[in-house]
Amino acid sequence: MIGLQSLDWWLKANTDEEDAFARILVQTAAAHGDPADWVRGLDTRCAMYRAADVYGATNRYGTISLANAAARAGIEFVGRAHSAAGDAATTALLWRTMSMSMSMSLSLSR
Repeated sequence: MIGLQSLDWWLKANTDEEDAFARILVQTAAAHGDPADWVRGLDTRCAMYRAADVYGATNRYGTISLANAAARAGIEFVGRAHSAAGDAATTALLWRTMSMSMSMSLSLSR
């Protein structure tokens, strides 16, 4: 158990299932003898779909690339694009930016 309660990820634009990443985690865990029951209990969210809602879709799939979402959010890409560390760090920063902008929007509308 890694102590997660929620899991956020960035899907490839050609994926139409929001739980695809959770399925990959279950398959990988099973390959290593872990039944991965903990994965099924996670609250999973796709940052790509959320970013498309916030910043607008930029492709024929109705989604937005991580690089485009970062640019529209006004943040610099962290590290090297398409590397695990760079994509993870940029996705985390993008979520933080989207959350802060949502909090500000809610407080301004009151």
